[in-house]
Amino acid sequence: MNLIPNFYHRLIILWLITILISGCDLVSVVGQEEEAATTAEPTSPTAVAIVPPTTVPDATPTVFILPTPTIPPNPTMPPLNLAPSLELARLGQGTLSDIAISPKGDLLAVATSIGIWLYDAATWQKIRFLETTTGEWRLAFSPNGELLLSAGTDRVAQLWRVADGMAVGKLRGHTKLISSVAFSPDGNTVASASLDGTVRLWRVADGASLHIIPLNSAGDGAESIIFSPDGTRLAFGSSDGFIYLLETANPVAKRILQGHSGRVTSIAFSADGQRLLSGSADQTLHLWQVADGADLATLTAHQTEVSSVAFSPDGARFASGDASGTILLWGADGTPGQTLSGHTGRISRLIFTGGSSILNSASDDNTVKQWQVADGAMNRTLAEQTPKMTKVAWSPNGEVVAGGGADGTIRLWRVADKSLWHTLAHESEISGLAFSADGRNLVSSNALGTIQLWEIEGGTSLQTLSQPNGIISLAMAGDLLAVGLDDDTIHLGRLTDNILRQVLSGHDTPVNSLAFSPDRTLLATGSNDLRLWQVASGTLWRIQNVPDSPISSLAFSPDGQFIATSGRGSIQLWRTANGQLVQTMRGHLDDINSMAFSPAGDKLVSGSEDKTVQLWRVPDGLLLQVIATHTAGVNSVAFSPNGSQVASASRDGTVRVWQVQ
Repeated sequence: MNLIPNFYHRLIILWLITILISGCDLVSVVGQEEEAATTAEPTSPTAVAIVPPTTVPDATPTVFILPTPTIPPNPTMPPLNLAPSLELARLGQGTLSDIAISPKGDLLAVATSIGIWLYDAATWQKIRFLETTTGEWRLAFSPNGELLLSAGTDRVAQLWRVADGMAVGKLRGHTKLISSVAFSPDGNTVASASLDGTVRLWRVADGASLHIIPLNSAGDGAESIIFSPDGTRLAFGSSDGFIYLLETANPVAKRILQGHSGRVTSIAFSADGQRLLSGSADQTLHLWQVADGADLATLTAHQTEVSSVAFSPDGARFASGDASGTILLWGADGTPGQTLSGHTGRISRLIFTGGSSILNSASDDNTVKQWQVADGAMNRTLAEQTPKMTKVAWSPNGEVVAGGGADGTIRLWRVADKSLWHTLAHESEISGLAFSADGRNLVSSNALGTIQLWEIEGGTSLQTLSQPNGIISLAMAGDLLAVGLDDDTIHLGRLTDNILRQVLSGHDTPVNSLAFSPDRTLLATGSNDLRLWQVASGTLWRIQNVPDSPISSLAFSPDGQFIATSGRGSIQLWRTANGQLVQTMRGHLDDINSMAFSPAGDKLVSGSEDKTVQLWRVPDGLLLQVIATHTAGVNSVAFSPNGSQVASASRDGTVRVWQVQ
């Protein structure tokens, strides 16, 4: 007697066939069998309708769960002759990290993630750009103003000739990030402090290493460094909260000032060299007597990490800035003065100029501000640097590129002349961008959970949708809209309804990527696994286990035949109809954040944490091109509508446009 109902009997048979026959095509319609999908590769990008399975009436829909396939070692075809990369446009000026003002006060240098911008200090007009391959972290002018010293994220300090912007020397030796650099008052020596736990002294003339000064505690990093005005002393702070004072004539013997309970982020000598000011992650300032190391005052007005300090040249006051963007002015004896508000990010540098009447501030909000010390009035703001770019989208006519930033701004650039057209404000980090099919509107989502509909021509907001949680990912097709929230759910609906009514649940980790099939019948969602949902009913059709999970990005091919998924360094190409693995592409050295198919479907572009953009041929997975000029991870990539160009958005604060070879 048969005790197993026929329905379950058929399911067991199907499961056994899946395990025993490698590479077989699975049945893709629930409740009925269909002929196995052909293995022939597509010859044109003609769209193929992917018919979702029907469900059994009055029964729980059956979901196919496909096992993780076994991937053979190194299946990707080796690249033979990689095409050269041609950069057509660099949109954005990089994220700001530091500033320096020349001794004469005529030049402003701005260190960014892509290099150094030199401005006329009076007009703030750009003079020159010193491009680097790693991004610059710290700056210092020589006392005569002829040299500029920069420390990059590559652990190398670089000397530049200011007159013509030529690189004239490199100081190599540190094994971790250089956190601070300084010239001696006579200009003959350079000091560098590093997170590798050492301070190094270098001879400027030939770059020779003069002294290596280790910190007392193993594992502690040197955070900030400065010479006394007469050059006889060198002071530096450390991550263990100590301040080290030494005589430059005998840099071996060190005196230690103790009082901070957190890392020392910034130090400054008074103009007469008799006092030392220090700021710390413990939210305090300490004022020290240099001669005997006495702690003269402890100031506790800041509510967050003190990130920068500076004495005025006339000795009448000092200033401190913190991680919230607040700047405080103090009397010479530590009497509280004015509070300067205007920055929205950590203060990275404070510099007095104009005979102590002007205070210049640089912030992680990518602005430089100038303040009147007497009344605290803000004179002007330099806001040319750009935030970390999180998303990029191309308008349907190919004329406009949109870049979303970590600061909640959206910049629209005209590709033809590289000009900034509009800047739109959307509160917090942009998590999704998509143009409407007619190119008149732009949809953006942010980490706070709001969706904004923008009218492009005027740069105005037309509609706002609020979600119950922060938004991680977004997909749009026509008026269909789907967002992945940080509570692991997907909200699906139509933008015209002003609400996303349908909630899809089942993922147990954040949904990092979403994509609609070209015929809009399926929604693919990527988390620890790949899931395909019927758009019309919101029914889950298939669960696909993938290697190198979690999925960080996914995309449908233009004809709908393939789905590409990416994770920890590899890309998989799957058949949409049956989940068969077609190809695995390996070339990136780190997580892949974004992918996009070309309009013809014959190429795939990927952007990675390894700072590269890579171009692949579909479906054989041949690596065609590697673009490696970003100085930080690539968060988003997009093809132009005609497929001839690629745009990439990076944490280095730029969107770049490339010619596809």
